[in-house]
Amino acid sequence: MASTEQIDTALAIADLVDHQPETVRAIQGYLLQKGIAGEKVTPQTLAREVAVTPETARDVFRQLESAGASERCSHPSDPLETTYVCNEEVIASLCETTVMAIEIVSEDQKRRQQPTKVQPLVTLPADPAFQNVMPGEFGFDWLMPELSGAINQADDRIRILMPFFESDGFEELEPGLMSALERGVSVTIVARYLSDEESHNYSVLSGFVEECRDRGVPLPELELIDYTAWDSDDETGQHGDQPSFTLHAKIMLFDTDRAYVGSANVTDYGFERYLEVGVLLEGPAVSSFDDLVSRLHESPAATNVRF
Repeated sequence: MASTEQIDTALAIADLVDHQPETVRAIQGYLLQKGIAGEKVTPQTLAREVAVTPETARDVFRQLESAGASERCSHPSDPLETTYVCNEEVIASLCETTVMAIEIVSEDQKRRQQPTKVQPLVTLPADPAFQNVMPGEFGFDWLMPELSGAINQADDRIRILMPFFESDGFEELEPGLMSALERGVSVTIVARYLSDEESHNYSVLSGFVEECRDRGVPLPELELIDYTAWDSDDETGQHGDQPSFTLHAKIMLFDTDRAYVGSANVTDYGFERYLEVGVLLEGPAVSSFDDLVSRLHESPAATNVRF
Protein backbone atom coordinates (compact mmCIF):
# COMPACT_ATOMS: atom_id res chain seq x y z
CA MET A 1 0.00 0.00 0.00
CA ALA A 2 1.35 3.43 -0.93
CA SER A 3 2.27 5.78 1.89
CA THR A 4 0.63 9.17 2.32
CA GLU A 5 3.85 10.84 1.16
CA GLN A 6 3.97 8.71 -1.98
CA ILE A 7 0.34 9.46 -2.77
CA ASP A 8 1.00 13.20 -2.37
CA THR A 9 3.98 12.91 -4.72
CA ALA A 10 1.93 10.88 -7.21
CA LEU A 11 -0.80 13.55 -7.25
CA ALA A 12 1.82 16.25 -7.80
CA ILE A 13 3.31 14.35 -10.76
CA ALA A 14 -0.17 13.76 -12.15
CA ASP A 15 -0.76 17.52 -12.13
CA LEU A 16 2.59 18.14 -13.85
CA VAL A 17 1.72 15.82 -16.77
CA ASP A 18 -1.89 17.06 -17.07
CA HIS A 19 -3.27 13.75 -15.79
CA GLN A 20 -2.08 11.85 -18.86
CA PRO A 21 -1.36 8.22 -17.86
CA GLU A 22 0.49 7.54 -21.11
CA THR A 23 3.01 10.27 -20.21
CA VAL A 24 3.59 8.65 -16.82
CA ARG A 25 4.14 5.29 -18.54
CA ALA A 26 6.64 6.89 -20.91
CA ILE A 27 8.53 8.46 -18.00
CA GLN A 28 8.50 5.14 -16.15
CA GLY A 29 9.81 3.20 -19.14
CA TYR A 30 12.61 5.63 -19.90
CA LEU A 31 13.83 5.97 -16.32
CA LEU A 32 13.68 2.22 -15.66
CA GLN A 33 15.67 1.58 -18.82
CA LYS A 34 18.36 4.05 -17.75
CA GLY A 35 18.35 2.81 -14.18
CA ILE A 36 18.82 -0.81 -15.19
CA ALA A 37 21.67 0.23 -17.49
CA GLY A 38 23.27 2.23 -14.65
CA GLU A 39 23.16 5.41 -16.74
CA LYS A 40 22.60 8.91 -15.41
CA VAL A 41 19.81 11.10 -16.76
CA THR A 42 19.01 14.79 -16.86
CA PRO A 43 15.73 16.70 -17.06
CA GLN A 44 16.77 17.82 -20.53
CA THR A 45 17.09 14.27 -21.86
CA LEU A 46 13.87 13.19 -20.15
CA ALA A 47 12.00 16.07 -21.80
CA ARG A 48 13.35 15.08 -25.19
CA GLU A 49 12.55 11.38 -24.81
CA VAL A 50 8.99 11.62 -23.44
CA ALA A 51 7.82 14.84 -25.13
CA VAL A 52 7.29 17.09 -22.12
CA THR A 53 8.61 20.59 -21.66
CA PRO A 54 12.05 20.96 -20.03
CA GLU A 55 10.43 22.82 -17.15
CA THR A 56 7.98 19.96 -16.57
CA ALA A 57 10.83 17.44 -16.65
CA ARG A 58 12.77 19.50 -14.11
CA ASP A 59 9.75 19.64 -11.78
CA VAL A 60 9.16 15.89 -12.20
CA PHE A 61 12.74 15.23 -11.04
CA ARG A 62 12.15 17.42 -8.01
CA GLN A 63 9.19 15.24 -7.07
CA LEU A 64 11.12 12.05 -7.76
CA GLU A 65 14.00 13.24 -5.59
CA SER A 66 11.66 14.11 -2.72
CA ALA A 67 10.25 10.56 -2.86
CA GLY A 68 13.66 8.89 -2.97
CA ALA A 69 13.13 7.71 -6.54
CA SER A 70 16.14 9.62 -7.87
CA GLU A 71 19.33 11.15 -6.47
CA ARG A 72 21.28 14.13 -7.72
CA CYS A 73 24.86 13.43 -8.74
CA SER A 74 26.04 16.89 -9.86
CA HIS A 75 24.95 20.49 -9.37
CA PRO A 76 25.73 22.60 -12.44
CA SER A 77 24.44 26.13 -12.70
CA ASP A 78 21.79 25.00 -15.21
CA PRO A 79 19.18 22.86 -13.36
CA LEU A 80 18.15 21.22 -16.63
CA GLU A 81 21.62 19.70 -16.94
CA THR A 82 21.73 18.35 -13.39
CA THR A 83 22.36 14.60 -13.52
CA TYR A 84 20.42 11.98 -11.58
CA VAL A 85 20.61 8.28 -10.88
CA CYS A 86 17.32 6.41 -10.50
CA ASN A 87 16.09 3.82 -8.02
CA GLU A 88 14.20 1.42 -10.28
CA GLU A 89 12.06 -0.09 -7.50
CA VAL A 90 10.86 3.26 -6.19
CA ILE A 91 10.35 4.60 -9.73
CA ALA A 92 8.15 1.63 -10.64
CA SER A 93 6.07 1.88 -7.47
CA LEU A 94 5.66 5.65 -7.68
CA CYS A 95 4.65 5.61 -11.35
CA GLU A 96 2.09 2.85 -10.75
CA THR A 97 0.63 4.90 -7.88
CA THR A 98 0.51 7.95 -10.15
CA VAL A 99 -1.40 6.11 -12.89
CA MET A 100 -3.84 4.77 -10.29
CA ALA A 101 -4.28 8.28 -8.85
CA ILE A 102 -5.02 9.66 -12.33
CA GLU A 103 -7.71 7.01 -12.89
CA ILE A 104 -9.34 7.67 -9.51
CA VAL A 105 -9.33 11.43 -10.00
CA SER A 106 -10.74 11.02 -13.51
CA GLU A 107 -13.65 8.88 -12.32
CA ASP A 108 -14.36 11.28 -9.48
CA GLN A 109 -14.42 14.22 -11.90
CA LYS A 110 -16.84 12.38 -14.16
CA ARG A 111 -19.21 11.83 -11.26
CA ARG A 112 -18.93 15.44 -10.19
CA GLN A 113 -19.33 16.82 -13.70
CA GLN A 114 -22.28 14.59 -14.60
CA PRO A 115 -24.63 14.38 -11.63
CA THR A 116 -27.53 12.01 -12.06
CA LYS A 117 -30.77 13.81 -12.83
CA VAL A 118 -33.76 12.33 -10.99
CA GLN A 119 -37.25 13.02 -12.30
CA PRO A 120 -40.04 11.68 -10.02
CA LEU A 121 -42.95 10.12 -11.91
CA VAL A 122 -46.42 9.10 -10.77
CA THR A 123 -49.71 7.56 -11.82
CA LEU A 124 -52.42 8.95 -9.57
CA PRO A 125 -55.13 6.51 -8.48
CA ALA A 126 -58.70 6.52 -9.77
CA ASP A 127 -59.74 7.76 -6.35
CA PRO A 128 -62.24 10.63 -5.97
CA ALA A 129 -59.87 12.17 -3.43
CA PHE A 130 -57.40 12.71 -6.31
CA GLN A 131 -59.97 13.87 -8.88
CA ASN A 132 -58.75 17.46 -9.09
CA VAL A 133 -55.13 16.82 -8.12
CA MET A 134 -52.15 17.22 -10.45
CA PRO A 135 -48.79 15.44 -10.01
CA GLY A 136 -46.98 18.78 -9.82
CA GLU A 137 -48.54 19.41 -6.42
CA PHE A 138 -46.26 16.65 -5.11
CA GLY A 139 -43.28 17.48 -7.30
CA PHE A 140 -44.02 14.66 -9.78
CA ASP A 141 -44.63 14.40 -13.53
CA TRP A 142 -47.13 12.07 -15.17
CA LEU A 143 -45.66 8.60 -15.69
CA MET A 144 -47.09 7.60 -19.05
CA PRO A 145 -46.26 10.74 -21.09
CA GLU A 146 -42.66 10.68 -19.82
CA LEU A 147 -42.19 7.02 -20.77
CA SER A 148 -43.63 7.64 -24.22
CA GLY A 149 -41.35 10.63 -24.66
CA ALA A 150 -38.28 8.62 -23.64
CA ILE A 151 -39.17 5.88 -26.14
CA ASN A 152 -39.57 8.44 -28.93
CA GLN A 153 -36.21 10.04 -28.09
CA ALA A 154 -34.19 6.80 -28.03
CA ASP A 155 -31.59 6.61 -30.79
CA ASP A 156 -29.89 3.25 -30.28
CA ARG A 157 -31.70 0.80 -28.02
CA ILE A 158 -34.62 0.31 -25.65
CA ARG A 159 -34.63 -2.42 -23.01
CA ILE A 160 -37.87 -3.14 -21.15
CA LEU A 161 -37.77 -5.41 -18.10
CA MET A 162 -41.31 -6.01 -16.82
CA PRO A 163 -42.99 -8.99 -15.14
CA PHE A 164 -46.54 -8.37 -16.43
CA PHE A 165 -48.10 -7.04 -19.62
CA GLU A 166 -51.76 -6.47 -20.48
CA SER A 167 -53.15 -5.24 -23.77
CA ASP A 168 -54.78 -2.05 -22.43
CA GLY A 169 -51.48 -0.92 -20.93
CA PHE A 170 -49.22 -2.06 -23.75
CA GLU A 171 -51.22 -0.19 -26.36
CA GLU A 172 -49.96 3.00 -24.71
CA LEU A 173 -46.37 2.00 -25.59
CA GLU A 174 -47.06 0.22 -28.87
CA PRO A 175 -46.95 3.20 -31.29
CA GLY A 176 -43.65 4.44 -29.85
CA LEU A 177 -42.06 0.99 -29.98
CA MET A 178 -43.15 0.48 -33.59
CA SER A 179 -41.71 3.86 -34.50
CA ALA A 180 -38.47 2.95 -32.74
CA LEU A 181 -38.18 -0.30 -34.71
CA GLU A 182 -38.85 1.56 -37.95
CA ARG A 183 -35.95 3.92 -37.30
CA GLY A 184 -33.60 1.03 -36.49
CA VAL A 185 -33.64 1.18 -32.69
CA SER A 186 -32.94 -2.15 -31.00
CA VAL A 187 -35.86 -3.14 -28.74
CA THR A 188 -35.46 -5.88 -26.12
CA ILE A 189 -38.37 -6.94 -23.90
CA VAL A 190 -37.77 -9.25 -20.93
CA ALA A 191 -40.82 -10.68 -19.16
CA ARG A 192 -42.20 -13.67 -17.30
CA TYR A 193 -44.06 -16.59 -18.85
CA LEU A 194 -43.34 -15.79 -22.51
CA SER A 195 -42.90 -19.50 -23.22
CA ASP A 196 -46.44 -20.15 -21.97
CA GLU A 197 -48.87 -19.68 -24.87
CA GLU A 198 -51.76 -19.30 -22.43
CA SER A 199 -50.19 -16.43 -20.50
CA HIS A 200 -51.24 -12.78 -20.72
CA ASN A 201 -47.68 -11.80 -21.62
CA TYR A 202 -47.57 -14.24 -24.54
CA SER A 203 -50.90 -12.95 -25.82
CA VAL A 204 -49.89 -9.29 -25.63
CA LEU A 205 -46.42 -9.60 -27.12
CA SER A 206 -47.30 -12.13 -29.81
CA GLY A 207 -50.09 -9.75 -30.77
CA PHE A 208 -47.54 -6.94 -30.99
CA VAL A 209 -45.35 -9.00 -33.30
CA GLU A 210 -48.33 -9.83 -35.51
CA GLU A 211 -49.35 -6.16 -35.66
CA CYS A 212 -45.80 -5.19 -36.66
CA ARG A 213 -45.88 -7.74 -39.49
CA ASP A 214 -49.26 -6.49 -40.70
CA ARG A 215 -47.96 -2.93 -40.83
CA GLY A 216 -44.64 -3.83 -42.42
CA VAL A 217 -42.62 -2.80 -39.36
CA PRO A 218 -39.15 -4.42 -39.53
CA LEU A 219 -38.52 -6.95 -36.76
CA PRO A 220 -34.79 -7.85 -36.91
CA GLU A 221 -34.08 -5.47 -34.03
CA LEU A 222 -36.85 -6.87 -31.78
CA GLU A 223 -35.78 -9.39 -29.12
CA LEU A 224 -38.23 -11.06 -26.74
CA ILE A 225 -36.88 -12.91 -23.71
CA ASP A 226 -38.61 -15.17 -21.20
CA TYR A 227 -36.92 -15.00 -17.80
CA THR A 228 -38.70 -17.69 -15.78
CA ALA A 229 -37.07 -20.71 -14.14
CA TRP A 230 -38.91 -23.70 -12.68
CA ASP A 231 -37.95 -26.29 -10.10
CA SER A 232 -38.72 -29.18 -12.45
CA ASP A 233 -38.68 -29.85 -16.18
CA ASP A 234 -42.43 -30.40 -16.20
CA GLU A 235 -44.29 -27.93 -18.37
CA THR A 236 -45.46 -25.20 -16.02
CA GLY A 237 -47.15 -21.93 -16.90
CA GLN A 238 -48.48 -18.74 -15.45
CA HIS A 239 -51.36 -20.49 -13.73
CA GLY A 240 -49.29 -23.30 -12.26
CA ASP A 241 -46.72 -23.39 -9.48
CA GLN A 242 -44.56 -20.44 -8.56
CA PRO A 243 -41.26 -20.23 -10.48
CA SER A 244 -38.07 -21.08 -8.64
CA PHE A 245 -36.88 -17.62 -9.67
CA THR A 246 -37.98 -14.91 -12.05
CA LEU A 247 -38.21 -11.12 -12.19
CA HIS A 248 -40.39 -8.66 -10.33
CA ALA A 249 -38.38 -5.51 -11.14
CA LYS A 250 -39.80 -2.83 -13.43
CA ILE A 251 -37.04 -1.16 -15.45
CA MET A 252 -36.93 0.59 -18.81
CA LEU A 253 -33.60 1.63 -20.32
CA PHE A 254 -33.36 4.19 -23.10
CA ASP A 255 -29.99 4.13 -24.88
CA THR A 256 -27.29 4.08 -22.18
CA ASP A 257 -28.07 7.29 -20.33
CA ARG A 258 -31.73 7.16 -19.24
CA ALA A 259 -33.60 4.65 -17.11
CA TYR A 260 -37.06 4.35 -15.63
CA VAL A 261 -37.25 2.44 -12.33
CA GLY A 262 -40.59 2.18 -10.58
CA SER A 263 -43.58 0.15 -9.45
CA ALA A 264 -45.85 0.14 -12.53
CA ASN A 265 -46.34 -2.88 -14.74
CA VAL A 266 -47.32 -2.42 -18.40
CA THR A 267 -51.01 -2.57 -17.62
CA ASP A 268 -54.01 -0.28 -17.65
CA TYR A 269 -53.90 -0.37 -13.85
CA GLY A 270 -50.29 0.69 -13.78
CA PHE A 271 -50.68 3.53 -16.26
CA GLU A 272 -54.18 4.79 -15.46
CA ARG A 273 -55.82 3.52 -12.27
CA TYR A 274 -53.46 2.59 -9.44
CA LEU A 275 -51.11 4.74 -7.43
CA GLU A 276 -47.73 4.03 -9.00
CA VAL A 277 -44.47 5.87 -8.44
CA GLY A 278 -41.05 5.75 -10.03
CA VAL A 279 -38.15 7.85 -11.23
CA LEU A 280 -36.60 8.62 -14.58
CA LEU A 281 -32.83 8.70 -14.11
CA GLU A 282 -30.41 10.42 -16.43
CA GLY A 283 -26.66 10.29 -15.82
CA PRO A 284 -23.95 8.00 -14.39
CA ALA A 285 -26.27 5.95 -12.15
CA VAL A 286 -27.96 4.51 -15.26
CA SER A 287 -24.91 2.34 -15.99
CA SER A 288 -25.63 0.28 -12.85
CA PHE A 289 -29.08 -0.70 -14.14
CA ASP A 290 -27.69 -1.32 -17.61
CA ASP A 291 -25.08 -3.70 -16.15
CA LEU A 292 -27.76 -5.49 -14.11
CA VAL A 293 -30.00 -6.08 -17.13
CA SER A 294 -27.01 -7.23 -19.18
CA ARG A 295 -26.15 -9.84 -16.54
CA LEU A 296 -29.75 -11.10 -16.52
CA HIS A 297 -29.72 -11.19 -20.32
CA GLU A 298 -26.66 -13.47 -20.24
CA SER A 299 -28.24 -15.93 -17.77
CA PRO A 300 -29.05 -19.46 -18.96
CA ALA A 301 -32.54 -18.80 -17.61
CA ALA A 302 -33.06 -16.04 -20.19
CA THR A 303 -34.67 -17.74 -23.19
CA ASN A 304 -35.20 -16.05 -26.54
CA VAL A 305 -38.77 -16.48 -27.74
CA ARG A 306 -39.93 -16.41 -31.37
CA PHE A 307 -43.54 -15.82 -32.37
